[in-house]
Amino acid sequence: MAELLFSSLTYLDITLIIVVDALAFASIAISCVLAGRGHEKWIPRKFTHIAISSIIAVALPIYSSLTGPTLTIVIFLVGLFGSSLFKVHVSDLALSAGTRDEGSKMQTFLAAFLALIAFAAVFLFFMSVPFIFVSSILAVSWGDGAGEVVGRPLGRHKFHVWRGKTKSAEGSFAVMVMTFAGVIVAFLLFPFSIDLEKLLSAAVLVSVAVSGAEVLCVSWTDNVVIPLLSSFVMWFLVFQLL
Repeated sequence: MAELLFSSLTYLDITLIIVVDALAFASIAISCVLAGRGHEKWIPRKFTHIAISSIIAVALPIYSSLTGPTLTIVIFLVGLFGSSLFKVHVSDLALSAGTRDEGSKMQTFLAAFLALIAFAAVFLFFMSVPFIFVSSILAVSWGDGAGEVVGRPLGRHKFHVWRGKTKSAEGSFAVMVMTFAGVIVAFLLFPFSIDLEKLLSAAVLVSVAVSGAEVLCVSWTDNVVIPLLSSFVMWFLVFQLL
């Protein structure tokens, strides 16, 4: 896990900076192409959501210090907003592709900013246990992402939630399954000493909690609530309860 200090870049850090920024820009480009071809707005939005947060989950714990991720973010932002100097408005295209039907570009920007703050908070709290950080980010990436990816086209059993919004049983089940999968993948990537039975029990309970949060959260707030909730629930289950 990256240490909370700034130090010289290692060869691994330099490689990560190049790979992460390349994947991030490729994800945005694909999202813009999907939006430009007339796909429903949730498709490019969810593609970006899943791709970018998955990259963050897997890459951040591998950096040696804060220098690597800081430079990665700076290069990404310079490329994103600096492209307008060359009459290529990448940031505007990315915000348009990621904006909900009923939302605005400013709401999309604020949602992404607050989600990154939540990710950073989880990183700071659980930097000594990479498994918890990675599983909580994959919970919002794979778990929350699966809710809409499955629920939109396949959801048949609808139920009402806040403000007249509806969810589907199929989507909620997908959230549980993919959150569970994220916990297992996080453990395989960053294992630590824990009984298999204890791990599976924690994975099931966290999956149920994340699915419930996804149902109750309004609009983009799940991107903030889910990583915070899943990380603290996982910590409590693994280190305090089970």
